[in-house]
Amino acid sequence: MGFIQRLINLIDKNKVLAFLSFNFIFIFLFVLTYKGISMNMDAIGWQRVGKVIVSTMLFSLMFSVLTERKKEYLLPISCGCVYFLGIAGTFTLYTEKVGVGFRETHYELFFAEALVVMLLALRKIFDRHSLILSVIEIIICSLALFEIAYYFLFGISVNADTLLILFQTNWLEALAFINSNRITFSCFLLAIIAFSIFIWAFNKKYEADVSNKKKILAGVILLVVCIVNHHLVIGGEHLYLHRDFKIAQGYFKQIKMLSEQVGIQEEITSDSNVRTAVIVIGESACRDYMNVYGYERDNTPWMTQNRNNDNFIFFDNTYSSYKLTNKSLIYLFTEKSQYNDKEVYSSLNFIEIAKAAGFKTYWISNQGNISNYRESYNVVAQKADEKRFLEGSSYDEELLGLLDISNGNNKNLIVIHLAGSHSPYKNYPIDFKKFPNDNINDNYDNSILYTDYILQQIFAKLSPHNLDLFIYISDHGEKKGMLRNQFDFRMERIPFMMYCSDDYIKKHNNFAEIENGKHKYFTSDMFYDTFLGLLGINKKFYMQNQNLFSEEYGFDKYNLKTEYGTVDIKNDPYAKN
Repeated sequence: MGFIQRLINLIDKNKVLAFLSFNFIFIFLFVLTYKGISMNMDAIGWQRVGKVIVSTMLFSLMFSVLTERKKEYLLPISCGCVYFLGIAGTFTLYTEKVGVGFRETHYELFFAEALVVMLLALRKIFDRHSLILSVIEIIICSLALFEIAYYFLFGISVNADTLLILFQTNWLEALAFINSNRITFSCFLLAIIAFSIFIWAFNKKYEADVSNKKKILAGVILLVVCIVNHHLVIGGEHLYLHRDFKIAQGYFKQIKMLSEQVGIQEEITSDSNVRTAVIVIGESACRDYMNVYGYERDNTPWMTQNRNNDNFIFFDNTYSSYKLTNKSLIYLFTEKSQYNDKEVYSSLNFIEIAKAAGFKTYWISNQGNISNYRESYNVVAQKADEKRFLEGSSYDEELLGLLDISNGNNKNLIVIHLAGSHSPYKNYPIDFKKFPNDNINDNYDNSILYTDYILQQIFAKLSPHNLDLFIYISDHGEKKGMLRNQFDFRMERIPFMMYCSDDYIKKHNNFAEIENGKHKYFTSDMFYDTFLGLLGINKKFYMQNQNLFSEEYGFDKYNLKTEYGTVDIKNDPYAKN
């Protein structure tokens, strides 16, 4: 009994408590998020449970070795729990909601446990330098709180599309978004401030002098944990945010390579007599909310009037290739599509093709001159002969003042990019507030009404310049009020309208094929091929089976896809035929 008593006296109760607390907390968190633990689990499920038990025991052992005082480990454990619940917890909730039931929370748990040990080790290494440790812990908690706030605001966890939206949003769009959700953002900001004050005060209160021997031990444990964590988790891209960040980063790398692409070096011919072609790119326009396509509200008077004009063709079954502007437009402008194995960075684009065929090219935009590779479609814009941009918050009608093409050139290609119906759907003057209520539904319908007016004005202004082709197509659609990192088919159902002049119809024998295409299913990533066919470009530069107006066109609703090939068009619940 005397030996046992002496052994008990030697045991540090704080270390035992730290060991037991660590095990209890993280095993509980795993059970909470890894739903479905039972005797009926398959071998993989039991393997994951085994990994969690082993890793938790090892990390808790290292944690207890570093622990000296009871309260010093409370903050590292709290940061680990906040991180795990913020990242893995919200992701689990989301996958349960959509019926997937994701089960790989053990990697996030492993990282959270490693994080706790690393923070305690850093506490020893920095001893009285509490500010450095506080900044690290505030960053960790802020990421988790952002994930939690994002989930409760939008009902979805942060993913690669979220990161793309964040990286590509300009300050005007950011301010408009924050203003429309100011209560949520205020609460989030207050939570960050409160956490920051608490973390700094806690670290300041429990500063202590640490011996060099203990610092060396902490450094060794920190190094071991970092190496193991990188080898087992980070290196394999098993963390949700890290994996999504790598996806977004890879997209930007491809766009940067595209921007460095050397121009076309060979001669390109065109057997078309097109003099001036205009492509108007809409923003967030869904055809289901347009009167010309059967919507009950009269918000497209000019287009509806021209629905029965033989020179105008309205295509009823067009979809975007993705629900985000950058991803959809880079496919629309280049030969890369969902149906070929080409890489974006090595793909041809129709601006350079048209230039090589003798067209003078113009790019006129109300979405800012962002010439770096983060905005993919602006990489293509920089290839144009003349680039004209509206800066700041401007209505689309100001683009009309940039439409001067009186250069005497016989062949012109003009791309016009509208602000259109970009969220929060208020890109229109007060004169176009036909639907009076200040809500999502009326604001969106008013923005479509204004776009209809802009199209009419552009058409009228450019008609005297030998206008042979006038095309309107949107970057992507919109489900009113739904954030674009979620999915609904209305985010892909876009308008596609084309005008062909009498002169074009007279000189070309393809107008019957154009009319025959108005009910065919089509995705906007094949617009490159279709448009080059209209220009009469020699066929070696595009694919005939992706040209909507070719007899070789090989697609229908049963083999078309959207969302970069991950969603079948045949599953669209809004499709009528």
